[in-house]
Amino acid sequence: MKITFIIPRASTAGGIRVVAIYAKKLSDLGHEVSVISVMKKGTIRQRLRSLIKERRRFSSKSNTVYFDKLKDVKFEIKYILKNLKPNQIPNSDVVIATWWETAKWVNDLPLSKGEKLYLIQGYEVFPALPRDQVEDTYRSPLKKIVVSKWLQNIMAEKYGDLETTLIGNGVDTEHFQSKEVDKKDDFVVGHLYSRALCKNSQRAIDAIQIARKKISGIKFIGFGSKSLNESENEFDEYFVTPEQNRIPEIYSSVNVWLFSSDEEGFGLPILEAMACGTPVIATRAGASTELLSNGGGILLKGFTSEEMADAIIEISKLDKNSSSILSSKCRQISLEYSWDKLALKLEKELLEITSNQSDFQG
Repeated sequence: MKITFIIPRASTAGGIRVVAIYAKKLSDLGHEVSVISVMKKGTIRQRLRSLIKERRRFSSKSNTVYFDKLKDVKFEIKYILKNLKPNQIPNSDVVIATWWETAKWVNDLPLSKGEKLYLIQGYEVFPALPRDQVEDTYRSPLKKIVVSKWLQNIMAEKYGDLETTLIGNGVDTEHFQSKEVDKKDDFVVGHLYSRALCKNSQRAIDAIQIARKKISGIKFIGFGSKSLNESENEFDEYFVTPEQNRIPEIYSSVNVWLFSSDEEGFGLPILEAMACGTPVIATRAGASTELLSNGGGILLKGFTSEEMADAIIEISKLDKNSSSILSSKCRQISLEYSWDKLALKLEKELLEITSNQSDFQG
């Protein structure tokens, strides 16, 4: 098959990394895979206004780190003013949108560009986005693939789409595994910090502050893509955009990981931490219910910092044997989410779609 993914501006976002992984896996399976990243140039007026008011160029730079080493995947950046045009996209068997705006463009493509799919990794009804246009993409006739039951339920209950396909995200269990680190005597809690409101990192910070009032010796470490200002820095240690080979070490160095989101398409840090043998305390967002329902940490009933703090204290009281059993359970669950298995599932879905269309046309 010829498969084309359409992504927004290439970055280090988790959803972009998922696309890069699938592109490589599908290429390894013998398919011809292209990834098109879109960059908006802006009109002359927009670019001048950006330079005058914000003293920066209109288009920020792409970060292509996830695609730089994919030898057999064709990666291109297409510059646009408003829409991606059909002549900027190769003819394919399947074309896959990965973001609400790319879904608008894919929905309007001619059939020569391939069967149209929409890979939904998050519920993109954000305050800064045009809600009506985003929701129109969820009501569109595009065949949808979602990464969690939570998203599948939203598509069914809010938008009447009962035909979505669930293909959860995976984890590279060779990369993400327990690393030998020099753990201190302190009880260490970890968190992936984000300023995104839906991630609600403040909940994790508040939970740490509450827990510290009840027990002493809690150390809080984390990492994120942005440097922290003074008012945000509640961490004892914090790493800005650590190298990929450092991230498993960070997960392995803590006793428990906090996942604090209000809304989430999947929640890759849950699975990555578990693959490193680290239990997770999680809100009921994204795939946390599926991942933690059979162990691997504590799935919170509500969304309060107080409940999260109580869970931190509960984990801190585990003896060495109980902690070891919980860690083994985390690793065992993560092994069920192999990227190779998920890529085969995605390949099967794509083959069925193209086959059905061929039968229809025949």
